Amino acid sequence: MTTLIATSVVRGSHQGESHGGVYLVDFERQSVRQVIDWNSADIDWQGRGWDRGLRGIAFDGERVFIAASNELFVYSPDFELLASYRNPYLKHCHEIAVYERRLYLTSTGFDSVLGFDLDANRFCFGLNIVAVGRRFQGSPFDPQRDNGPAPGNLLHLNNVYCDASGLYISGLKTGALVKFDGRTLRRAAGLPRGIHNARPFGDGVLFNDTAADRVRLVQSGREI
Repeated sequence: MTTLIATSVVRGSHQGESHGGVYLVDFERQSVRQVIDWNSADIDWQGRGWDRGLRGIAFDGERVFIAASNELFVYSPDFELLASYRNPYLKHCHEIAVYERRLYLTSTGFDSVLGFDLDANRFCFGLNIVAVGRRFQGSPFDPQRDNGPAPGNLLHLNNVYCDASGLYISGLKTGALVKFDGRTLRRAAGLPRGIHNARPFGDGVLFNDTAADRVRLVQSGREI
């Protein structure tokens, strides 16, 4: 049977209280075990989620990567903390994804996607995204330099997914699944506003319709 790893964000928590954690859900035993309790106090408590809780999860061999708002944590399989990494352009991170030897992170607070080199253990890539009408424009930047984008949260980028066909990005306000082929950005599929976790799936797009409390699979404009 499968054990599911999940993170949480407790939006209603107050300073000094736990505001998230990491859980192992054992389907065979029908049990849940919390392996990390996130109660960091040195965060921004404004707004809904802001710095609260833990977000994206990804794996590289025996390393478990978990994203907080502005820090990437590395754990062993038994959740011993191995390392953590920060970058000035990482803010309000949501989902993360591994493809080949790079880990991608959404930096919601900078309308950007960052890349983390899994061999060198450093941030190595940045792409700032802006909407111009129904089109999107991307500006690459080096996250190790100080000439990157200004803070901004116009698109609320919250998900990234990568495969051999390209890098796919979406957010609450993109209204589309956006594909980056290494040179240009284009709309890969239209999406409702206010969604999370959009990614290609087979011949369609799979996403979390947050407002409707449903997971949807849409193919050729038709829901499956």
